[in-house]
Amino acid sequence: MDSLGNNQNLWRLYDTEVPHTRIRHPADSSSAADKLRPEHMQLLRDAFICPKARPQAQHPKTEGGNRDEEPGLMLGEFQELLRSVVGPSADESWVERFFSEVDVCCTGRVKWQQLSSYLFLELTERQRAFNPPAALLDTQPQIRHCSHNKREATVRVVAVSHPPPLRYVSVSKGGQISVWSRSLHILKTFTLTGDPTEEVANTTRFRGWTTDAAYMGSCQMVAVATNRRDLHFFSISSTTVSEDVHLFGFFCVPTALCYSENVQNPEEHPLLMLGDEQGGVHLLWFLNPLKGLFKSPPRKENGPQRIFFPVGKLSQVVVEANLNSAVSDTHSFLLLFPLQTIKFIGFSIQKDLGEHSSMVSHRYIPHIHQEPINRVVFDSNVIMTSSESDDTSVVFMNVSLRQKPYTWKIPQGAKCFDYDSSLQLLVTGGRDGKLRVWTSYVTLSPVGMLLGHHTAVLDVAIYQAADQIFSYSRDSELRVWDISGHHCLKTVRLQFPCMQQGCMPEHGYFPFLLLRPPLPEETPPHLLVGCKDYLAHLSLAETRRGVGGRWTGEGGELGAELESSAPLSCALYNPTLTQVVTGHVDSSVSLWDVKTGRRNLCILNAHGEERLTCMELDSSHRRLITGAPSGTIKVWNLLNGLNLHKLEPVINSKVTGLTCLHGNQLLAVGWSRHIVQYNISEVKDLKVTADMSWKSSDGHKSDIMAVRQCSPLGVIATASHDGELIIWRLDTQRPIIHLQRGTQAALPVDSLVFLQHRPESITLRDRGVLVSSQAGYLCFWSVTGVKHGCFYAPEQPGERVLIMSSDQIKNSILVSGDTKGCLQIWDISSYAVDIQSQSACEQPPLLQRWSAHSRPLVCVEVLHVADREFLLTASADGSAGLWTRDGDHVGCFGQLETWSITGPATYHRRRHDKLIEDPAEMGEKNKFLTLPLRTSPVLQTHPAAISET
Repeated sequence: MDSLGNNQNLWRLYDTEVPHTRIRHPADSSSAADKLRPEHMQLLRDAFICPKARPQAQHPKTEGGNRDEEPGLMLGEFQELLRSVVGPSADESWVERFFSEVDVCCTGRVKWQQLSSYLFLELTERQRAFNPPAALLDTQPQIRHCSHNKREATVRVVAVSHPPPLRYVSVSKGGQISVWSRSLHILKTFTLTGDPTEEVANTTRFRGWTTDAAYMGSCQMVAVATNRRDLHFFSISSTTVSEDVHLFGFFCVPTALCYSENVQNPEEHPLLMLGDEQGGVHLLWFLNPLKGLFKSPPRKENGPQRIFFPVGKLSQVVVEANLNSAVSDTHSFLLLFPLQTIKFIGFSIQKDLGEHSSMVSHRYIPHIHQEPINRVVFDSNVIMTSSESDDTSVVFMNVSLRQKPYTWKIPQGAKCFDYDSSLQLLVTGGRDGKLRVWTSYVTLSPVGMLLGHHTAVLDVAIYQAADQIFSYSRDSELRVWDISGHHCLKTVRLQFPCMQQGCMPEHGYFPFLLLRPPLPEETPPHLLVGCKDYLAHLSLAETRRGVGGRWTGEGGELGAELESSAPLSCALYNPTLTQVVTGHVDSSVSLWDVKTGRRNLCILNAHGEERLTCMELDSSHRRLITGAPSGTIKVWNLLNGLNLHKLEPVINSKVTGLTCLHGNQLLAVGWSRHIVQYNISEVKDLKVTADMSWKSSDGHKSDIMAVRQCSPLGVIATASHDGELIIWRLDTQRPIIHLQRGTQAALPVDSLVFLQHRPESITLRDRGVLVSSQAGYLCFWSVTGVKHGCFYAPEQPGERVLIMSSDQIKNSILVSGDTKGCLQIWDISSYAVDIQSQSACEQPPLLQRWSAHSRPLVCVEVLHVADREFLLTASADGSAGLWTRDGDHVGCFGQLETWSITGPATYHRRRHDKLIEDPAEMGEKNKFLTLPLRTSPVLQTHPAAISET
C-alpha cells in the first residue's frame, strides 16, 4: 500500500484515464447554452462586470467594489439579461433550465465566475466529443527483446491463430524465426538454412537477408521471402517449427508478400502474391491446400522439399512486355517476364514447378511499377501494390486484367499504404513524412493531408473499429489520427532500448502488426511495433468508447453502443430530481427517471476504466460525487453531466465510502484508513485539494469499508474490514467511542445505517440508533455503546447482508439485501425502543421477503414518490428494479416499455411472494440463528464468534 507521503504526483491518475463521454436522451440532447453565440459572450461579461450595463436590474452595492463579492443575478434579473442579449428566443423554460445548470449549488444567484466556468466546461466537453479519445490505450507499452535476432532488425511479425492459442512469429533480417506466446514470451526458435549447394565447412548457414513473411492460414504455414530469390515455407505448430518446402530460382528478388483466402467460400482457391524488385507480381493459386501446397516427393528427402521455380521448359516461356496485354485464362500456368531476364535461367532444374500443376497455378504480371514493390494487398479480386515511384506510387488492378488499372502519383512515391473496403478509404505514407487520405478510386488529389511526422513514414494502418489511423515514422514516433476530423489525437514516442541520441534506429520493412476484431476469444485488439530487435505491445480500445452513441426508441433503451450488462456496483435515489442514479463496474453512470423508468443521461468512462465503488449526493442534490479503486473522486453536475471537480487523491487505493456534511463538506474513507475532508461548496477550481485535519490516525487499523453520518447528533460512524466500529464527533474530528473492537477472527462490516427519525419518546442520545451488518447479523447500537439487539437476517445460513435502508419519515421499517439477491422488510417500529423490556432472543417481525435479483444486492433504498412508498433495488446482475412495498414489481430501469408511477396498470406486476405466513413459525425456524443480547457498553467480541453458543 502506498504511503501518504507519496501523494505528490497522484494527480496524474486523472491524466492517465480514458476520457469520459456523456450521452443524453434525444429530448434533452441540446445544451442550455446552445442559443449563445460568440458575440453574446462579451455582452454577458460586460453586463455582469459593469452593473450599469444590466438592463432594468437593481444591483446591490458591494463594499470596496471587490468583484469576488459581487452577489450575482437572481432568476428574474438573469432572464431579463438573456432576453436583452439573445432576443425573443430566450423563453422562460430555457432561462430556468439555464439558470439551474449554472446555479448548481442552489444559492439562488448566478455570478459571472459561475457562468464562465459553466460555459468553459461545456465548450471543453463539446471539443472532446468532436475529438474522440485515441484508441491507443497504452502510454508506456510493453517492450520485449528479440534476443535470438543477433542484433538484426525484425522484418515482419505475423499472427498465428490456429491451432489455438494465439501466437506470433517474428522473422529477423538475418533469418532468425521466433515463435512468441500472446504474452510475448519466446516459445521456439528456428534458424533459416542456406542453399545446400553452397555448403561450406559442412554447414549451410543462411547468407542473405529476409525481405518479408506471410501467414497462410488454410495450411498453417508461414512463407518467408529472401534476397536469395527464393521462398521458404515453414510449418508452425504449437510445439515445433520445421521447413517443408523451399521454392527457389526466382529471376528477381521477391520484396513483399500477401496471402488471401476466402473462409466463407472454400471453393475459392487461396492466393499467395509476391511483389518483386522489378515492379512485377507473382500470383500463386493453391488448388488443394488441405492436401498440401505442392505434390509430395516420391521419396523422403533430407530437409525441405526443394522445387525449382520456372514452369516447364524454356520453350514454354511466354514473354509479355507491358501491362496492356491481357491474359484470358486467370489460372494459366504461364511465366511472363521481360526478355532480359531469361539469362538468369541457366542452371540445372532439380524439380520443375510445372510438375506440380495439379496443386498450384501461377501467373506473373510484370512492370506494374517502375521501382521495387514494397506492399501487396488483395481485396475483392483487386490487387493493390505500392512503390516509391513518383509515377506509379499506388496501383489498383483487377486480377483478371480486363480493366484499366487505377494509378496514384505521389511525390517521392509511397513507402506504405493501407486500404479499408468498408470505409472505401486509402491511406498512404512516404519519405516526405506526410500521410495522404484518399477516397476509393479517386486518384487526382487526396481528400486529406495529415501533417506532423518529421521523418519518413514507415508503416500505416486503418483501425476501422475506432475510425482512426495509426502511423509510425523512422524516428520511432507513433501517431493516432481521427479519420473524420483529419487531426492527430495522440502522439507517442516509443522509447526502445536500442535507440541512441542523434541516431535513427534501424527498422524492418514492415514494423506494424495490427490485430483488429474479429479475434480469438479473450483476445483484445492490440498493435505490435518492431524496432531493430525489439517489439512493443500496445493495447487498443475495441470501439470509440461511446463517442457518437445514440438513443433508440422512446422507451428508455439505448442503442447498441450503450447496451451493457455490466454488473452494478452502487446506486442511489435523488428525491429532489426524482431520479435514480446507477453506477457500473465498467465505469458508467446512468440517470433514470423514477416516474417512467426512462434513461435521461449516461456518462461513459466516468473514472476511465476503473469501476465505481461508491456514490453520494451533495447537500443541494444537484451534484453527484463518485469514487473509484484508484483513489480518484469526481464531482458531476446531475443536470447536464459536466465534470465539475476532481478531488485530490491521498493514496493510490480504493475509495469505499462518501458522505456529504452540512455546508458541502465531503468526507471520504477507504483503504487509506484515513478520513479525508474536501470543501466542495462553491469552489472555483477544477481541482480540489484534500484536507487531512481529521485525527484518523487514532482510529482504524484496517481498511475502512463504510461510513454514515447522524446530523442531529453531530457524529459519523465508520466500520472497517476487521469488524471495528467507531463513532466520531464532527466538531472535534476525533473518535469518541469504539462500539466494537476489531479482532483477528473478526469479519468485515458490510453496511451501516443510522435511524435518525425514531419516536420522540426515545432520548436524543438513544434515538440515533446505528444498525450494522456483519456476517448476516444486524446489530442495533446506541451512540453511547449500548447494544439493543442483534439477529440474523438472511433466509439461509452463511449469507451476508450487503446493504440496508430505512424509511426517512419514522424509521418504522428496515430493508436489508443479501448476497443471494433476496430482500427482507422488517417492522422495527417497536424494535429497540423500550430497551428495558427487550428480549435477548427477540427479532423484529418480518413483513416481506422475496428474491429481487439473481445476484447479490448492492443497493436497497426506500423511496417516497407520489405519496407512496417504493423500494429501489440494484444488483451485481446488472439490473436495477423498482418495487412496491407489498412486493409488486413496477419494472426494471431500461426496459423497453416505460411505466407510470401513478398507474399500477403499467407495472410489470411480477410478484415475488415469500411473505412469512406465520411469524411465530419463522421465528422458531431461525431460532438457532438468533444471537443472545449483550448490554455491555463496548462489545469486544465479534457476533460470529459467539453465534455457536
